[in-house]
Amino acid sequence: MLWPVRRAAILVAAAVAAALAACGGEDSGVTVGATVPPDTVPAETTAPSTSALPAPTTTVTTAPAPTTAVPVDCAASLAGLPPLVVAGDGQVRRIGPDGSATVPLERVNLAYAAGPGLLVAEVNEFTEGERADVVILEGDGITELDSTDGEVLYEVSDVDGVPHLFFATLPGPNIDEQPGELFHRPVAGGDPTRIDVAFAPEYGVARASQAQGLVVASAFADLTETFTFTDLAGSPRDDVFDATEGAPYNAPPLWAQAVVDPDGTRYAYLEGPDVDGVNDPETLVGEWELVIVTTAGGSQQLRLTIAGQDDRVRWFDFDGRFAVASLDDGRVLAVDTDAAAPESVVLCDVTGVATIDRFAS
Repeated sequence: MLWPVRRAAILVAAAVAAALAACGGEDSGVTVGATVPPDTVPAETTAPSTSALPAPTTTVTTAPAPTTAVPVDCAASLAGLPPLVVAGDGQVRRIGPDGSATVPLERVNLAYAAGPGLLVAEVNEFTEGERADVVILEGDGITELDSTDGEVLYEVSDVDGVPHLFFATLPGPNIDEQPGELFHRPVAGGDPTRIDVAFAPEYGVARASQAQGLVVASAFADLTETFTFTDLAGSPRDDVFDATEGAPYNAPPLWAQAVVDPDGTRYAYLEGPDVDGVNDPETLVGEWELVIVTTAGGSQQLRLTIAGQDDRVRWFDFDGRFAVASLDDGRVLAVDTDAAAPESVVLCDVTGVATIDRFAS
């Protein structure tokens, strides 16, 4: 979600969180970027219908899983950690086992690798951060997407062997008539394919992820959060376990940033600190926990405390083995989920918002 400069739409964690707060909603403790302009998210409206998303037909079977305390150690790297793309401080760094390469890029919020020498990034168009745009960087060239109201970036992932970017258009001045929409298209160019609504009254997708044709979107809806599951054309996938089904309304935990693994059989997500909006709206409850479940049946593979209650997660990524969480203070945490005793460690040579390079050779 990103989860301070207007990643407004970016992680609409901020976008919707700000709108909900304005309506007397809960404080999620998640900083998504900047605040969405007040005229883009009306306060008195209704969330989009989720009737097209059937309830899961299977029951979660919870397996014992190791946990660990909030990380205090600092590791230069983790054995086997894939190359990372790190955005922040006016640049994008590609960091791998053989060193790093830097691309200057002002006002960059988030970036993903799309192949050798190819990056896709989200930037604030204006210094004040009124809007964001998605740009493609190749060599010395920069190409912008051409939607009217700007875009936010969610991911670059493989679709049938071709790198595709997953993004949303920002809503127009009248969000009821011009909602933001979630799309994917080849990085190399081509017409975008609409997947679903991304920004509507009291609704905003903070993170979207894709693998093997399964699209998982994490959204803020009214005073709660929801995961949705579709195919690449937007048809609901009712065969996928929904961890948010039956989640308490306006109460802890915060359900955030679901990312599907490359083979489509599991997804990782975060449960974060939140307030009980009805009984105790002033007190945060809980810490940041990494959870991994199977897409079929919801068997819990891992539950691990990765950060504390006072931390704010800006972005989260997962490649099936490594989970990488970027915090608001610039720290980047990584977990080898295949380890005998997984633990969260700080990558001491990495500062910014990190994503995993899915196209490293």
